[in-house]
Amino acid sequence: MNFDQIIEIARRRGPKRMVVIEKGNGSFHGVVLKAHDIGLVDPIFIGGGKYLDGANGIDFIHEPNLEKAKIKGLEMVREKEAKIFMDPTPLGSSLLMRLDDKRIGLKKRRLISYISIFESLKDGRLTLFTDTYINDNPNLKDKVVIVENAIEIADILGIKKPKIAAIAPLELVNPAIASTIDAAVLSKMSDRGQFGPAIIEGPLGMDNAESVMAARHKGIESPVPGNVDIYLYPDIESAYLTTQFVFMLGKVRHAGMLGGVNIPTVTLTPLDTERSCFLNIALAVMK
Repeated sequence: MNFDQIIEIARRRGPKRMVVIEKGNGSFHGVVLKAHDIGLVDPIFIGGGKYLDGANGIDFIHEPNLEKAKIKGLEMVREKEAKIFMDPTPLGSSLLMRLDDKRIGLKKRRLISYISIFESLKDGRLTLFTDTYINDNPNLKDKVVIVENAIEIADILGIKKPKIAAIAPLELVNPAIASTIDAAVLSKMSDRGQFGPAIIEGPLGMDNAESVMAARHKGIESPVPGNVDIYLYPDIESAYLTTQFVFMLGKVRHAGMLGGVNIPTVTLTPLDTERSCFLNIALAVMK
């Protein structure tokens, strides 16, 4: 599946009611209106602006306090008054704290993570990177949840038996390097069926994750090398740097989703553009 197919499937499933938090500066409004015009979403804006009130038949709730607007929007989704929540302000602690609030009750798993999704230049298929933006230095317990979050997103994208590369600095288990131990444990858990049909191989260096020949040269026989659906990174530094590199060098189409939450949530990172924001909305409609 590629992003064009995602958009088409989302159009058939839409329009879905989407709460949009707005700051009155018009940022990304055009993207939301485009998504509305082609039938992806039926937006309702909540914020301090007034010029959108009644425009194009779109509803507007006046709430000048940004934090109160977020709480109102999340409560509307919780109460089934809307299906999707969108916060076009940069993803940060404010929204994560609200999603983590037990009184609102929108957190699905112990940990929320971010999954970046790229359309491969090689074959056009979607490839997932995680966790690229939220959890700084996850331990093994955290990585189990991050994997579960990514598998759920992969399933939404039609990837039913994801092949997961647990990336580390080298492909050998080294007691002095925690990421290699974590990767090996996750791989063994996968062998025992603890992640369902997903296959985790690790530790893998980037060379033997990308190349079947490089993996075989290192004595690794696995269906994962050369066919990776999900890259699980050892920490946020390596994950985000790789994401930046792929985005800047390849100029590939990309999007992203939050994992571990009960509601489709459209958020933005520093790498997001109007094009990726539109794709984020299409992905949320798919969830």
